[in-house]
Amino acid sequence: MRRVVVVCVAISLGGVGGWWSARNRIAFVERHVLAPADDVLRSPELNIVAPADLEEVVSSDQTPSEEDPKIEFVNGSEHQFGTMERFGRKRHVFIIRNTGKGPLVLTPRGTTCKCTVFQVDPPKVAPGEQTRVTLEWVAETQEEETNFRQEATVETNVPGQTFVKLIIDGKVTSSLKAVPTSVSLGDVAVGAGAQATVQLFAFRQPGLEVSQVDFADQESASYFDIKIDPLAQDAIKAQAADHGLAVRIVVKPGLPLGKLSQQILLEMPLGDKPVFQIPVNGTVVGDIAVLGPKQFDSDQNRLVVGRVRRAEGAKITLQVLVKGPYKSQTRLKVQSIDPPDVLRATLGESKETRKGGPLLFPLNLEIPTDSPSVNHLEGDQTDPVRVVIGTTHPHAKRIQLLVEFVIE
Repeated sequence: MRRVVVVCVAISLGGVGGWWSARNRIAFVERHVLAPADDVLRSPELNIVAPADLEEVVSSDQTPSEEDPKIEFVNGSEHQFGTMERFGRKRHVFIIRNTGKGPLVLTPRGTTCKCTVFQVDPPKVAPGEQTRVTLEWVAETQEEETNFRQEATVETNVPGQTFVKLIIDGKVTSSLKAVPTSVSLGDVAVGAGAQATVQLFAFRQPGLEVSQVDFADQESASYFDIKIDPLAQDAIKAQAADHGLAVRIVVKPGLPLGKLSQQILLEMPLGDKPVFQIPVNGTVVGDIAVLGPKQFDSDQNRLVVGRVRRAEGAKITLQVLVKGPYKSQTRLKVQSIDPPDVLRATLGESKETRKGGPLLFPLNLEIPTDSPSVNHLEGDQTDPVRVVIGTTHPHAKRIQLLVEFVIE
């Protein structure tokens, strides 16, 4: 069976259940198996939070009694949802009833996919009452058609039944295919822009029509032009498709220097996947570049500072290099810092690297001592700090830097 990643999206998490009594016997499981959901998000290499044999790993010394809670799956512990679109979103609600005499406490612990948590509402269930366990996921896979089966684990306070599993399975198919699946522009000259074309093919559909075009990154959206035209019939037949469109992407000159990352969002009536995404990536280059130490990625203009102690702060100096025929006319200014809470940026006077050579402007970045605790390491829940430097260069109007750090 081929493997497909299912992303669970949490609406909310209510309450935390009881903890185990045999603490010393499950320390290994707590540390290595039952990682907190936030840690799972920040550990992309971790695919399995709760293995299938978890009940065998953790044992319980408790002896069941008539006063304990009991679990009944009203609509079953496994849901077969049939066929869904690749990258489509689905939701299912499992109903759990407490048929025992004691209060039931349920705590989400993890899934066999990379996910946050899932909703248990309410997490505490009185005898005779029931709760709803809601799972929402996106079927992410690079394969156009595949089967999958995933598990979600819930911790309980039922003696002898420390964990229960909820299973979702089905088939992922694709009625829409993009060639290529993403656009890699490589180096894009700041004064020249770039162009690319993506072909869309529809299968088993009565038609193919884009009702709206949007962009994930609104800040750079004005630099993109999208034109959509029907594909020639021979191109459609070559893919054994029913319909086809050509999406022509034009990147205008003037984008900020540094990493280019955009998602073109095409709204189409395709069942559970009404929006189709086309990723566009590249690097905008020109007569201005940023140089830095080993923790600075010049291809993406990204500086990873890492962990910073509040009592110590941090200072790092980068160099902005300006070359070409407009170097003597170019002036630099820190235009914005977003968010502006803890990072400071100042520019120093320029110096020639050699007589008649490029100019270097020192860019001093500082995290002051006693700054508030914040997390700006890029991830599912956080974003890096954006530093934008404005220039008087006729083509490279802006430089964008991404700075990642955590203040502890």
